[in-house]
Amino acid sequence: VLTSLFYSEERNQHFDFTTMTWPVPSLIFVRSERPDLRGIQDLSNKRIAMQRGDYAAEFLQSKNIPHEVVPTASFGDAADQVISSNADALIGDRPIVLYHLFSRGIAKQMKSVGEPLYIGRNSMAVKEGRSELLRILNKGMGRAREQGVLEDLSARWLGTQYGPSSPWQGGHVIALSVGFFAVISIAVLLLVW
Repeated sequence: VLTSLFYSEERNQHFDFTTMTWPVPSLIFVRSERPDLRGIQDLSNKRIAMQRGDYAAEFLQSKNIPHEVVPTASFGDAADQVISSNADALIGDRPIVLYHLFSRGIAKQMKSVGEPLYIGRNSMAVKEGRSELLRILNKGMGRAREQGVLEDLSARWLGTQYGPSSPWQGGHVIALSVGFFAVISIAVLLLVW
């Protein structure tokens, strides 16, 4: 069993995948002072640091973006290659790259640019045809979801983000506040009049 593998059509030819464990956004990271790299269109003919075996290589090939790969053993090593100018950019999983940057106190030396290139469907995988093992893993995943284990792990590793309880409230709080203030103001003016 591979416990953490992004799903792709190419990988699906060799492996059977469980249901997704977590969505993982992959971003472009560059040195903080680089203004010329703003998104995927700017990666053409650049040196891209990436962890060996990462899905980023398949992704760039699928987009026909010519580039030079600077292979590394980890996302942390890839970040080091960018900081030392041995690579122009890093494509990496946001939580892992950010962990490396903040834990080493070098977060101000890099920035992410553009929108996420893709949202990796992180799953467990088994060799093609191992359907019984796949069913067992999916059953365990289902139970872990029902019992809140995956949610707890996600909160422990990624934290909990707070915000409006619904998109409608978040987008309309200012308008509602202005409207409420206008109604109160009119009521006060009518009373004074």
